[in-house]
Amino acid sequence: MQIVKTIKVRSPQHLKFVRTRACCITRDGENCNGNNVCAHHLTFLGGQGKGTKECDSETVPLCFQHHTSLHFVGERTFWKEWGIDPELIADDLASRSPSEAIRNTLRRNDEG
Repeated sequence: MQIVKTIKVRSPQHLKFVRTRACCITRDGENCNGNNVCAHHLTFLGGQGKGTKECDSETVPLCFQHHTSLHFVGERTFWKEWGIDPELIADDLASRSPSEAIRNTLRRNDEG
C-alpha cells in the first residue's frame, strides 16, 4: 500500500493575485460591487472535510457577499446553483500566478 502525501503550497503572493481579480460570480446581471474580494479555498476538492484548506492554488476570487452566501448554502450547492466549475477558474489563475511555486503545482498535477 502506497501512501501519497499531498503537498499544500502556501503562497501569500498568489493569494494577493487572486484577490486582485473580480468576483467570479457575474452571471445573470448580478453585479458585485468589487469590494472585499477574498481568495476562497475550494475545500470540497480534497474531501478532507470542512475547515481543511487546500493548496493555495485551489482558490477563486469571491466578493464578501458571495463568499458569505457560499458558506451559508455549502460549496457544492453554491457552485451548482451558479453553474460554474470553480476548478477551471482556480486552474486558470494558478497557471497565470506570479508565484512560481503555485505554477509548479500545476506541472506536478499534469504529470500524475
